[in-house]
Amino acid sequence: MSLLRCGALDGITGTTSYMNIVVSTTTEYQGDNLVSVKSLEDALLLAKGRDVYISGGYGLFKEALQIVDKMYITEVDLNIEDGDTFFPEFDINDFEVLIGETLGEEVKYTRTFYVRKK
Repeated sequence: MSLLRCGALDGITGTTSYMNIVVSTTTEYQGDNLVSVKSLEDALLLAKGRDVYISGGYGLFKEALQIVDKMYITEVDLNIEDGDTFFPEFDINDFEVLIGETLGEEVKYTRTFYVRKK
């Protein structure tokens, strides 16, 4: 199961509306502002040009790397002994990198913004 969230700002009221889209080939989820689809392509069609935020998992991240324009990634400075799933590798040379703030006391994390080069 993977999750996308898409939002659109209403230019008249200034409010933002969101839709959560679950991408799953095995289970269908339903709920308030929640829709299930079978593929990233179906999810993007359903999002209809709204801003899309991909929350994982690995397979969806990997597939989206081919088409993404912007990435907001939080990099956590922590070694997980039994960790077996990571963000997919990508060519950093394809992106302008804007390193944001580093926060955290016990565990440091850095917010990084990547914009695909034209």
